[in-house]
Amino acid sequence: MHCPILKDIPPPPLGKKGWPWTEESTPLPLTNPDGQPWPKISIVTPSFNQGQFIEETIRSVLLQNYPNLEYIIMDGGSTDNSVEIIRKYEAWLAYWVSEKDSGQSNAINNGFMLSTGEIMGWLNSDDSYNKNALSKIAIIFDNKDEFNWLVGATYIINKEGKLLKIQHSPDPISNKTFFLYQKYWIPQPSTFWNRKIWQQSGPLSEDLNYVMDVDLFFNFFLKNQPKITQYLISFYRQHNTSKTVGQQEKSNKEFVDWFVKKFFITDSVTIQGKQFSYRDIINELVLFEINLNRISNHFIIGNLIKFWKKYVNRSFNVL
Repeated sequence: MHCPILKDIPPPPLGKKGWPWTEESTPLPLTNPDGQPWPKISIVTPSFNQGQFIEETIRSVLLQNYPNLEYIIMDGGSTDNSVEIIRKYEAWLAYWVSEKDSGQSNAINNGFMLSTGEIMGWLNSDDSYNKNALSKIAIIFDNKDEFNWLVGATYIINKEGKLLKIQHSPDPISNKTFFLYQKYWIPQPSTFWNRKIWQQSGPLSEDLNYVMDVDLFFNFFLKNQPKITQYLISFYRQHNTSKTVGQQEKSNKEFVDWFVKKFFITDSVTIQGKQFSYRDIINELVLFEINLNRISNHFIIGNLIKFWKKYVNRSFNVL
């Protein structure tokens, strides 16, 4: 399906302006430079009770002006106004459903089972794409370079849409990326892949509720390095009701359990006659890393550290 244009879709809510409310992306030519159709991009949005954000998400996909889009929404049986909003845009959706599922990973997997695109990605219902994002992704994939997955950068925003910081992908990606994932986070909404690597390394593990993206990207990494682009592909929203912010303790615990299962043969180690759990050790390291990031991002302390690094001791590289 060719994306609709701005005048064809419902008007934005009163007072909403700019992207993706009153602006749209620049259209691509109908065919690529070789005269062939652009690759079909399949986007899956899982959602549950995200009525305050989902319309922005939907419009940011539909207003990409991309000529070969397949957009699927898997709603988990929302009880807020989500279904009402989805119905407003159903004419431009390849498929949507609102029914109870077994969690976010299950919803995403079910959506991808229905998809047919050559390029795949998922966009959570509190995040959104940047203007012209899908065109940039398609052009990079269409260059026929030897890669199976692609990672771009993201704007990290708060509940109201205010910019907090910009997150670029680590380059290159290594084992350290996954061990220090809080610092070297791969921006999930800015990550896309081809169907080949999904069939080899997917689907998402439905046993995971928080770090299923880390697990999937690690499985991709075991196959090959991604292509890295500095394009700002998406807006990643942090707010108190999101899982990664509101349930950070559970998220950290799941990451530690995942990490031990992936990288350790046994659950514990004996040091000087005392037995230590790898989970406890790694959990302390994760908390230490989080606290280091908080210190580095503190307005006063962070700037003092930057000053120290730049002018006092250029070899200072603890933080």
